[in-house]
Amino acid sequence: MFAWSPIPSEKVERATTTRPDDNEILHPSEADWLMYNHTLDATRYSKLDEINPSNAAHLSATCFFQLGEVGAFEAAPQRPAWPRA
Repeated sequence: MFAWSPIPSEKVERATTTRPDDNEILHPSEADWLMYNHTLDATRYSKLDEINPSNAAHLSATCFFQLGEVGAFEAAPQRPAWPRA
């Protein structure tokens, strides 16, 4: 067994609070995904453009951890495509 510490990226900023406040949850920043689906209505959309169709094929896993489950991964269902009211 060995111990290691992740090296912080220069782009990472130190947290200003111990947890997000209600406004941050209701109106999350484009750069911060505070929850799995990004927003409370599960948009899963980001305006960020560092990853795009022209460079997506060049992405690769940097790190992964197998929790003992072997087999197909079943993701959460996509949100409906119909317009929201």
